[in-house]
Amino acid sequence: IDTAHIACDSGNIEELIPFCGSCSLQNRLEARLVAELLRGLQQDASLGAAEISVLTAYGAQRHLIAEEVHGTSVVGSSRLRKQRSLSILVHGVDPLEDEPHPRAHTVDEFQGNENEVIVSSAVRSN
Repeated sequence: IDTAHIACDSGNIEELIPFCGSCSLQNRLEARLVAELLRGLQQDASLGAAEISVLTAYGAQRHLIAEEVHGTSVVGSSRLRKQRSLSILVHGVDPLEDEPHPRAHTVDEFQGNENEVIVSSAVRSN
């Protein structure tokens, strides 16, 4: 979704913010639009929420999308996400099993996974 030329009451569409000890980009308008798109996709009777994933390059955007979609943050699960593949392989347990669907992921976290529908959130377009 190209939000570069959309007028927004909240001012800057892209924001560089402190996030988990570093800086990350987020785009509130795009997060809201992604949440609306996900709601529409979930109304499709042939798709379950677990069959839809959102990918973004920025941790702050992943956090914002999770808040828009589920009303809750995913910041606490960042460490679990990084160790997910190893946990499944060694212990046979998915540490994110209880996290609600559809899930938002950074590209790095999602590497090696697949899903029926992938929604991409680029955050910026310039």
